Amino acid sequence: MEIYDLGPAIAQRRKALGITQEALCKELKISRVTLSAFETGKKLSLSLRQLGHILKRLGLELDIKERSNTPTLDDLLN
Repeated sequence: MEIYDLGPAIAQRRKALGITQEALCKELKISRVTLSAFETGKKLSLSLRQLGHILKRLGLELDIKERSNTPTLDDLLN
């Protein structure tokens, strides 16, 4: 997963849980504009603390691992 895939993945999970942006932002005390921009990949300016709270609330976790040298389909096509 690339950094730009985080926002859409969070949006997908949030929607699957039936949580609106407004409700999540109110609960976590973050701006809806900020969350919306992050989910759409327009702006990646969440703090790590904010990202951690969002992931925890949505039942997700971030896993850091060594990058594979195997090219992705996108790499091969570009």
